[in-house]
Amino acid sequence: MKQNLKKNFNHVRDLRDIHLENLVKTVLDREDHTLLWLARELNIDYSSLCKTMKKNHIPVPLLWQISVLLRVNLFSVYFYPLEDMFASGEKKHD
Repeated sequence: MKQNLKKNFNHVRDLRDIHLENLVKTVLDREDHTLLWLARELNIDYSSLCKTMKKNHIPVPLLWQISVLLRVNLFSVYFYPLEDMFASGEKKHD
């Protein structure tokens, strides 16, 4: 999964390019789960989870909980683009 995350997010050069909802849904589909299942496991309201997932950012504690529950390091979505940007010497500020 780690290599797949890196491959899928190499194009990211701006935080607005990161759509965690798509990634989370992909992982959920692979595990035969839904956002409703995720909301129940996290003990949060389904509609609140859907609204949060549509944003281009998710609060760190929630991202941590989702990562632990799905056993996927969702923080790497932010790490890989930064690693590539630093390696290339590119400077980008949001």
